[in-house]
Amino acid sequence: SPLTIEEGRPPEADDEIALDIDAAERGKFAVGDTVSVQTPAGGADYQLVGTMRFGDSNSLSGASLMAFTTTEAQRVAGFVDALVAVVTEVRAQMGTLDL
Repeated sequence: SPLTIEEGRPPEADDEIALDIDAAERGKFAVGDTVSVQTPAGGADYQLVGTMRFGDSNSLSGASLMAFTTTEAQRVAGFVDALVAVVTEVRAQMGTLDL
């Protein structure tokens, strides 16, 4: 996979998330912070456990990337037994990051 973890680790629990480096920097998030995410399935708080890059880039051509466990990705997308891309809005106490 061209996705690699730069700091921390991939999500292992459903309340964990990893962000691409650019998204984490824009939101002023660091590993260990709580990230609030709004999706069509509703809102939830996640612990940021890792930051990732796509190949040699800190994001995917400017798009923001989030990584969840497979189970949580399916839940927030509203698709059980399927993997999909999810567009969301991430909110932090210190501001808002639109993804």
